[in-house]
Amino acid sequence: MGKWVYKEDGTRQCGEGHEITIQEMEKDLARIVGERNIINRKKGQLPWMFPDLCGSPNGHVNMYELTPEGFLAFDRGIVGHAGFQVWVYDKPAPKAAGLLSDVPETPFPWSAKEALPYVAHASSNPVLIRELIGYHLRVIKPGEAVTMEYMWGRVNISVDENNEIKQISFF
Repeated sequence: MGKWVYKEDGTRQCGEGHEITIQEMEKDLARIVGERNIINRKKGQLPWMFPDLCGSPNGHVNMYELTPEGFLAFDRGIVGHAGFQVWVYDKPAPKAAGLLSDVPETPFPWSAKEALPYVAHASSNPVLIRELIGYHLRVIKPGEAVTMEYMWGRVNISVDENNEIKQISFF
């Protein structure tokens, strides 16, 4: 059994956004890990709650199972991740002392100890500039009002009066 990676499929709430098909996105991943190292694919859903707001993420993702060799190429390769991330949400959430007895078990992230081997190399945050490809971008100019909403997968670039980059942050 291989390891899974995923990337948001481009759809948004209220029918906004443009869906990137699982086959189309697979071509991008194949450039990173090699076509033969992708052994399975499926649609998925991130296990988070998203506020109801048109244009906001809906958590729909394309998921790909990689061979051990493919995961190594993804994890340690020099090409970058192109927005793909390691899927770590397959463990069921523990029930809290019977308080959630009527709620079905849902996927939940691994513990820090379980995720540690993957955090060092396959971090969810981009490290290289080329890894920013595929992420949403917001440019913040001096004096511009900035909303403080959390939008997962967005890169914020703050510039000065001369449009020189002063800060880059990733959420």
